[in-house]
Amino acid sequence: MKGSKERLIAIGNRVKVVREAMDLTQEEFANRYGYARTTLAKLEAGLRDFKSTELVTLAEQLNVSCDYLLGSSHAGELTKIMLKITLKKFLACAVKHHDELLKELALEIEI
Repeated sequence: MKGSKERLIAIGNRVKVVREAMDLTQEEFANRYGYARTTLAKLEAGLRDFKSTELVTLAEQLNVSCDYLLGSSHAGELTKIMLKITLKKFLACAVKHHDELLKELALEIEI
């Protein structure tokens, strides 16, 4: 996928924002999805071009649309992405601490 330097930098910035919102380092994301960390670093810096099939795969891994990565969707999509990630983190924490949360809730409502 050929693109101007500015477009590649913009895509890389979007990738970085979502990866960081997922609370993953470059190393963690690269390991999870089979990239070399240096490849991901170059992509995020706009120093690496990529095929359209790679864009689709990356969008799926980040749980965003290709339109978002390409800058074609409105800013509302980032809000939805951040909300989804925040909700997933909250739910994971709630499940992990289920018993403690139930006891606290029971105390608050005086069961």
